[in-house]
Amino acid sequence: MNTKQLQISQADQMVAVGIGRAREAAMPRGGWLRTARMTLGMSMRDLANRVGIAMTGIAAAERGEQSGSITLKQLRRIANAMDCELVYGLVPRGSFRQIIERRAEDLARKQVGRVSHSMALEEQKTAPAFERKLTRDLKLQLMTSPARLWRSK
Repeated sequence: MNTKQLQISQADQMVAVGIGRAREAAMPRGGWLRTARMTLGMSMRDLANRVGIAMTGIAAAERGEQSGSITLKQLRRIANAMDCELVYGLVPRGSFRQIIERRAEDLARKQVGRVSHSMALEEQKTAPAFERKLTRDLKLQLMTSPARLWRSK
């Protein structure tokens, strides 16, 4: 297993072990900031004082969290004031390996399709089984260097 394959496997394991649960943890009604603040029995004014901002800043942060416009920096700062930790992660749909495989498959099909089309125009059509083998081989080759999968041309 090469270094890149090991990196992909390790990232998939991290997601499976911990961060993967994030899919199940829907944002509570009112957002995490408001829920944590109210659970702690902390008023907006008290939290604002701890953060060192105006009370309207806390209200704006709670609205911003719900709308998706709050920054990680703001979330971290307010979480710290409530003695909480901000946990952040990107959770792939499926696994990183599946994303790479799908992308490699798509690119391989397109490349083989273009060549096959050109050959058919020259009356040199290839057999479907041969095209499938070419696609599979190209997919495996593309997967050895995932960085190549995302380059725009």
